[in-house]
Amino acid sequence: AAAALGWVQLAMGLYVAASLLWLPAVLTPSAASSFGAFLAKSALRAALVVLPPTILSGMALPLAVRGFSGGAGRVGRDVGAVFALNTAGAICGALAAGLLLLPRLGAPLSLAALAAANALAGLLLFAVLRRPAWRTVLAGFAIALCAAPAATVSDRFVEAFLRASGGGDKAGELLLFHEGATDTIAIVRKEYGFHDPQAKSLITNGVAMSATVKPVWRYMAAEGHLPVLFAREPRTAMHVGVGTGITLGAVASHPRLHSIVAVELSEGVIAGLPLFEVENDAVLYDPSWNALISGTFSATGTRMVTGRSRARVVLLSGTRVLFVGGVDANGDALRVTEVYDRAADRFEATRGQLAEARVQHQAFALPGGRAIVFGGRAIVFGGLESLQPNAQALTSVEIYDEP
Repeated sequence: AAAALGWVQLAMGLYVAASLLWLPAVLTPSAASSFGAFLAKSALRAALVVLPPTILSGMALPLAVRGFSGGAGRVGRDVGAVFALNTAGAICGALAAGLLLLPRLGAPLSLAALAAANALAGLLLFAVLRRPAWRTVLAGFAIALCAAPAATVSDRFVEAFLRASGGGDKAGELLLFHEGATDTIAIVRKEYGFHDPQAKSLITNGVAMSATVKPVWRYMAAEGHLPVLFAREPRTAMHVGVGTGITLGAVASHPRLHSIVAVELSEGVIAGLPLFEVENDAVLYDPSWNALISGTFSATGTRMVTGRSRARVVLLSGTRVLFVGGVDANGDALRVTEVYDRAADRFEATRGQLAEARVQHQAFALPGGRAIVFGGRAIVFGGLESLQPNAQALTSVEIYDEP
C-alpha cells in the first residue's frame, strides 16, 4: 500500500504539471449555441480540472492508512495519527498556497511547485521503502518534468486571464499584471470606441472595475470633488478604494483639506497607481494623504436590519453611519435606510425611508448630520440592470435629516 501511495503521488504531480500546458485554453470562455450546450461545456471543463486530482487525492488517504497502520492492537491510534496529519496538511496547504505561493510566485509557478512537491513525496516514499533503484530514478525524472512547464506557460495564463475578463477581446497592451493574496490585477490599454487611444482599464479578478476613458474619468473626478464642495469647512477626508486614483486625486486637489486617509486592500492597485499619473495628477506622490493598504477587521456585535448590496454609505457624525438604497437579495432596488451607531454597536432603521427606491445613486454628507441623496435608477429586475442600458435615470433629489 505504501508503494501504491508513492505511485499516486507521482501521478498527481505529473497530472498537475501536464495541466499547465492545457489549462489556459480551458480557462478561456468559448461560445455555445444554447444554454444546455454551455452547461455541458462548462461541466466538461470543470471535470478535466477537478476530477483526476480529486480521485487521486481520495485514493491517497486510504492507502496511507493501510500502509502506515501497525497491528490490530494499535490500528486506532495509527489511523487517528494519519487522519490528524492529513487534516493538518490540508490546513497548512490552504494557507501556504493562498498567502505565500500565489502572491510570491503566481499561479503557474505555484502549480509547478506543488506538482514537484507531490513527485518529491513519491520519491521519498520509494527511498524509505528501499524499492528498486529504477523507481527512485523515475521519481527524480518526474520531479524534473513537473518543474519544466513552469518557465514556458506564464504568458499563456496572463493571456487567458485577459480573454476571460469582460471586454477582454478589446484589450491591448498589457501594462501590469499582479497576483496577490486577495486579487489578481491587470492594467491594459483598451479600445472603448471613443477618441481616446490612451485609455486604460483596471481589471480586478476578471472584472473591468475602472477605466480612464473620458466619460468615466469625468464622473470619477466629480465623485471626489462633490463631497468636498458640499462640506462647509472640510479639514479631513477618508477615501475607501483607490482604484485608478482619479477620485483620490480630485479630493487631494482641494487645499482646504489638511489630512486625507486612503484605504486600499489591494497591493496590486497601489502598484498600478504610477500608470495613471496623468489621470490622477500623480496623487501617489502627493504628501497630503496617507495610505492604509492593509488592516484588521473585527466583527460587530450586530447585523444590518436589511441585507443589501450596492448601497451608498454616508458618515453623519463621528459614530453614526447612514446606509442608503442599494439592492436586496432578490436584486430589487431598496427604499429602506438604516443607521449604524458605532458607539452603541447596533443598526437601527430610520424613521423615514426614501421616496423612491434607487440603486447606482450618489449620497454625500451635509453639515448638521444631514445627507443628500440623488440620481440612480429604480430598477426591479432581479439586479440585472446591466442588461437594461436604456433604463431611465432618476432626477429626484432627497435630503436625510438626522432626528
